[in-house]
Amino acid sequence: MSEQHTYHMATANDLAAIYQISRFSVLRAARTGLIPSVRIGRLLRFDVAKVHEALESKSAFVTGQGDAGNGGLVDLNEQHTGEEVTR
Repeated sequence: MSEQHTYHMATANDLAAIYQISRFSVLRAARTGLIPSVRIGRLLRFDVAKVHEALESKSAFVTGQGDAGNGGLVDLNEQHTGEEVTR
């Protein structure tokens, strides 16, 4: 017997609603490799379970006032003291 797998493929709008962030933030996270995505022709789709796993396995990230070089992502594991960042 072969196993059947059911996948829920979501759009960027779907993920934006699930995580209560903007569609742009979802697309930026996919572009930078923070979350996995699948391109089907011109369409970009996301496996919700894999996205959740990826976010859980990485350091806690939130969109916010980050350095311009990191796409506006702030690593919550860093300790912020004024303008200086230390680990």
